[in-house]
Amino acid sequence: MAVLKRINKTIVTNLLNTSIPTIIAFLLSDVFTIVDTILIGAIKNESIYAASLSAINISARVLLFISAISRGINVSSSTILSRYLATNDKEKIQSTLIHTIILNVFVISLPLVIICLIFAKPIILFIGNDP
Repeated sequence: MAVLKRINKTIVTNLLNTSIPTIIAFLLSDVFTIVDTILIGAIKNESIYAASLSAINISARVLLFISAISRGINVSSSTILSRYLATNDKEKIQSTLIHTIILNVFVISLPLVIICLIFAKPIILFIGNDP
């Protein structure tokens, strides 16, 4: 019985240790949007205020999409990394970290940003807003 309690405690501890950074990352991305909205609130011109607020809301959706893909890759990578950490295979740990960074930056984020810049108007229309 004591062994089962210790295993359950380890599982809960590991779950909290892996989920808390993800929760903090989501909260920080939301704080980023909230701070932008607060700063835009200081604009006195009504038409500029409305356009700026719309731009924040549109860009927040696109950033959320890109970050969701990146977080999915990071969760998969952390699973692989935990296996390599358990076996203390430093070469595979380093390789996985390098590949994760390359995949996030050069394969996912950079191409998506370029696509968003090229097709900004269709993306805005697809999201449901007027350009």
